[in-house]
Amino acid sequence: MGRSTELDRRLRAEARAQARANLSGAARLRKRLGWPLCIAGAALFVAGAIGAVTGIEVLPFDRHHVISQWGGGALAMVGMIWATR
Repeated sequence: MGRSTELDRRLRAEARAQARANLSGAARLRKRLGWPLCIAGAALFVAGAIGAVTGIEVLPFDRHHVISQWGGGALAMVGMIWATR
């Protein structure tokens, strides 16, 4: 492929703007909440994994670190799906 021209850049920017305009309110909210949810889920998963190795309780009701690891992984996946859909 050749070099990107100014027209190509403008067309891509216009297509991105059109795609953003076509999102519904719920889809826009999901896209906005996706990345923070993904980061929080990944942090919870890592904290649960470290807690399982060191014996530190991350969540007071989760002594075996099952909820923190599985729940954190699930939150991270859902957040990633919402953010990239």
